[in-house]
Amino acid sequence: MLFVNVLLINLLIAMFSFTFDSVQSQTDLVWRYDRYALIREYFDRPPLFPPFIILTHVAELIKLILRHSPKADRPTMRRRQAKIFQMIATSREVDRDWSEFESYATNLYARTIVSGQPSSSAALVPSTARQEATQITLDQMSTSQVSPNLDMKVITDEIASIKRALGDLRTHSEEMNRCMQWMIDAMERVKMSKEPKPKLRSARTTIDLQPVDE
Repeated sequence: MLFVNVLLINLLIAMFSFTFDSVQSQTDLVWRYDRYALIREYFDRPPLFPPFIILTHVAELIKLILRHSPKADRPTMRRRQAKIFQMIATSREVDRDWSEFESYATNLYARTIVSGQPSSSAALVPSTARQEATQITLDQMSTSQVSPNLDMKVITDEIASIKRALGDLRTHSEEMNRCMQWMIDAMERVKMSKEPKPKLRSARTTIDLQPVDE
């Protein structure tokens, strides 16, 4: 019985997860349909609230009877009763901006369908992150044009750094040789070994490093 309960709970969790993933993958589409339904309901709902809504229904019934009566002027009644939900721009500039926005949104949706990528309402407005990414790309393109000079400068700096490191190693090796020589001389004075003391080679080589111009 416990095993069956665990299986049922897992099945319930899987169903909820599947539903959540399905809704999340189509969030923008669901939001658009819900927004349309809300606006449509607000536009088509009667002006009165229950129980006074019966008056609105009676008025609609009377209009329907008049509309189907043989004496009614059908074109005039049709024009008078037609409901059109339309947003009218206050100026030509606003109308032009709306047209450009609709064209941009249509092109974006078409590209999204072709590429198979999910669309979102945030993609209609350029974000700061996309602007920064574009600026970084432009900076990289401008930097790539002067890359040969930068590469030569980097190589020169690396060579100078290697020469300085070799000089430091040579100095450290000479100090180590002096310390070892001092220890060997001290051990020879106290006669700690019958073997002759070894000879230490100098840290300097035949190739002398040239000073680096800073």
